[in-house]
This record gives sequence, C-alpha cells and structure tokens, in this order.
Amino acid sequence: MTPEHEHIPGVTDDPVLRLILVGRASTLHDAEELYLDGSLDDISRLIASPLDDDALLRHPLMQLLAAHGGRGWEDSLL
Repeated sequence: MTPEHEHIPGVTDDPVLRLILVGRASTLHDAEELYLDGSLDDISRLIASPLDDDALLRHPLMQLLAAHGGRGWEDSLL
C-alpha cells in the first residue's frame, strides 16, 4: 500500500487485508498464513500470559489461529 491510498476503517487497519493490499499475498489464505507466521512470538507470549482460557480464546489473534488452522481447503476461496 502506498501513501496515496486512503485509510478505510475496517479494511486498511486490518493486518491481514493489508498484506493483500500491499501485494505480499494474493489470497486470504496466504495473507492469514503470512500474518500468523509473523505473529508466532505474540502467540507464544499470549499462551504464556496470565489470561484465563476464555480470555485467551477471545483474543483476535487466537481466534484467527483457530479458524485458520481448522479451516479445510474446501472452505477456501480458490
């Protein structure tokens, strides 16, 4: 994404969608995978944090991890 792109709330501030907009990923699946790969340290910190299981499962990063890891290829956009 270049500076001339306008900020669109809910789109340009989403790190997964941003990977598609800047051309680093061409599909949602690839963008999610890239984002999760880059977030492994954050995921480790969350797991080691004092959050209880319910709070941990409500965290957006953990929800993405669960959804991405549990989604079969038959549900992909391709």
